Amino acid sequence: MVVAKTDGTDQRSERTPGRDDDERAAIGGARRERKRSGRDGDGRGRDGHGAERDGAAFAEAAAAGQPGVDGGEACSASSVIGADGPLNECGNVDSIGGNGGNGTQNSGSDGTNGHPDGALNAGQGEGRAVCTDGTVGDDGALGSPGDGAMTLGTLEAGAGFIGSAGGDGKPGGTAQGGGGGGGAKGCMVACMLQAGNGGASGGSGASGGCGGLGGNGGQAGGASLGIVSLEATLTFMEDVTITTKAGGKGGNGGAGQVGGGGRVGGKAGLKGSANGLNDACKGGNGGDGGTGGRGGGGRGGHSIGIAHKGAAPNMKGATITAGTAGNGGTGEGATGTGGPGEAETVMGF
Repeated sequence: MVVAKTDGTDQRSERTPGRDDDERAAIGGARRERKRSGRDGDGRGRDGHGAERDGAAFAEAAAAGQPGVDGGEACSASSVIGADGPLNECGNVDSIGGNGGNGTQNSGSDGTNGHPDGALNAGQGEGRAVCTDGTVGDDGALGSPGDGAMTLGTLEAGAGFIGSAGGDGKPGGTAQGGGGGGGAKGCMVACMLQAGNGGASGGSGASGGCGGLGGNGGQAGGASLGIVSLEATLTFMEDVTITTKAGGKGGNGGAGQVGGGGRVGGKAGLKGSANGLNDACKGGNGGDGGTGGRGGGGRGGHSIGIAHKGAAPNMKGATITAGTAGNGGTGEGATGTGGPGEAETVMGF
């Protein structure tokens, strides 16, 4: 025979060894007018949580960028090499600050743009005009929110009822590194008796912050199911009253992780004691990483007298009263909130 557990959180059907699945089952027990009641759903679904999956908010933001590197001093070499931009490893897309421009005797070279591609943020090297600073990198894009849960859930042998959780939010985007500052030109006379004739080099851009992880979807609200039937034939031999209670509220979608902050660009290389030369130019700040999208809300808990997988039961002799369904958990945007649960006497899965 088929025996159904009736608590609101974990309904399972168990089979007595050696019995045929098509055997008629007396669910109501041996006495007439027996009443069977499901418990309330578990109040509310578990809220979505952070990447550690411990039910708490993210403890910290995503990885911040690295500060830029300072440029070199004039007359320290025949060509003063610009500072290399720092790397911030973010996974699929890294953030790298732009390189500072070189300083040579006759001109300063341009810095390079920060990575990933975005703003044209490199500073120009000194030629007829003085050099220019690198500028800030673009911020990373915000992550898209997850969808609210709309499916019914499933009935599985050995697992019972599995509710429908909201979708996880998408991660935020990596920020662009700051642009490298332009280099300055040197002079043979100004650098006389020093190590070289090169001008000061530009400071590198800082790397930008990594994007935050997406928030987890809220879990389904607890269900109140009177009887669960898995591929069985149900027949009520005596009058049975089945009453279910309220389904629980779906869990709210978890907030996404805050993106990592950009850092300050490198300082310009200085002219030092060389008269008649200009300082080089500084690097730009890195952009801020995008915050991850919020998770979608979980579906509200069901209140169902008989939940079945397979053939619908013969309802002769059964009186069923369903409770109220739970509301879905909240998310973000038009599709972020989970659907309400179902309140039905009988429902197939």
